[in-house]
Amino acid sequence: MWSPDGTRILYQSFVAGEDWKAQSVPVGGGPSEDAIPGGLGGMDFNWTSDGSQMIFSKGPNISPVSIFTLDLKTRQCSIFTGSQGLFSPRISPNGLYVAALSQDSSSLKLYEFATQKWTAWLTEPGNIAYPTWSKDSQYLYFDNFMTDHPTSRRVKLGSTQSEELFSLSELHRFFGTASGTWGGMAPDNSRLYAQDLSTQEIYSLQLQLH
Repeated sequence: MWSPDGTRILYQSFVAGEDWKAQSVPVGGGPSEDAIPGGLGGMDFNWTSDGSQMIFSKGPNISPVSIFTLDLKTRQCSIFTGSQGLFSPRISPNGLYVAALSQDSSSLKLYEFATQKWTAWLTEPGNIAYPTWSKDSQYLYFDNFMTDHPTSRRVKLGSTQSEELFSLSELHRFFGTASGTWGGMAPDNSRLYAQDLSTQEIYSLQLQLH
């Protein structure tokens, strides 16, 4: 994840026997630093429009399941208002909303900064995965792959029904141990996926010693 000023990249690091950590590294090279005080883990990083705060979560399986706010000046973390049981926050490009998922990934909720309230937005059979706002903040795109007919979908702001964009059934997607079957979006709103082109073979090795 790029920082708003384009000078740093945030990422998750993992060392065997230790917990995940959220770290950042300068784009031009240099030592990594903890992105969250205390070397804690985090994901789904977002910056508020004024650049003063960072909003993130720790995932659906790490207690407490909530969205967190990091004050970048004081370096203090706090739970985002009313976000208990939610994860995967996404601030809209216009800075007016935050979309987030329920712990089981079946429901989408919307927070409006103007009213400071959460409202139910969408519930899907299957799941809602990797939500991404359109550039104009009018649509939220996502994947629904925990069904017999996985699809790429989107929902319009103000609507409670999603629409299918295309089927994912024939796409052989790469499954990462940390990211699952990732999906994203290019600047022109076209969808991005990681295709699995690897092969799994069984080999036998005969060793002859003389």
